[in-house]
Amino acid sequence: MSYRPRIAAAAAALALATSAAAPALAAALGPSDYVCTGIGADSREDPALNNYPLKLVFAKANGDYLSNIVVQLTDSSGAQVVDVLCAGPWFLAKLPAGSYKARFLLDGKIERTATVTAPATGQKQVVVTFPGV
Repeated sequence: MSYRPRIAAAAAALALATSAAAPALAAALGPSDYVCTGIGADSREDPALNNYPLKLVFAKANGDYLSNIVVQLTDSSGAQVVDVLCAGPWFLAKLPAGSYKARFLLDGKIERTATVTAPATGQKQVVVTFPGV
């Protein structure tokens, strides 16, 4: 008995399941959903990513992408709504519209801070640069 047809069928089913589950790294954070992505052309071109109001892009001063950034977001009441390690150069979040204080850590020691705004409609992109890296 040959296992090749079964292996091919299983591989096809797996490919179909993973392509339908975009974005693959999406996760829930209380009232928010987020995804860390941006590695590979397929992930950067995923139209589902347009559904996230806030897009943060991590880069060196020369524009090269950075990953493994700790992302911490605090809402206007001071409650922390995000505290994650983002393995990709893009962090996208579905957050309620409003301003958030943001703190970013690279290698646990290089810190950047900013105020970011999640819009009520559309998508806001913020490039977070780490000069000197």
